[in-house]
Amino acid sequence: MAAYVGRNGQISITASSSGNVSLVDSWSLNGTIGTADITAYGDSARKYAQTLRDASATITMTMDRSDTDQGSLFGQFEAATLGAFAVRLYSGASAASSEFWAGQALLTSLTVNSSVGDKVSVSIGAQFTGGISYWTSGATG
Repeated sequence: MAAYVGRNGQISITASSSGNVSLVDSWSLNGTIGTADITAYGDSARKYAQTLRDASATITMTMDRSDTDQGSLFGQFEAATLGAFAVRLYSGASAASSEFWAGQALLTSLTVNSSVGDKVSVSIGAQFTGGISYWTSGATG
């Protein structure tokens, strides 16, 4: 069994691995699957069926407005030119790993944190639209 460590993880906001966002500290992926209550008269317990899957991501990074990809994300919020963008969340299994989750996402939040004596950090929320896919080595997603 191989353990994954995050030191080689990365984020790309383009449809290829060439658009890596700089100074990413962490990312998280939250997936859910909805359920519908299908309990009928006469049932002695509730019954459910799975409905639609959903996913969102949070990306935390050190602020660097000179980075093209970070600048693109800031620009969407500040100019209100919101639209879906490609997101790849790389697992970081190794420096050469091409394992990642990919999909189109919409920006949902932007938080900038600044403390005396510390770096300025940015947290961006994204909602995937149309689902996500997991790609493994050699895939082009």
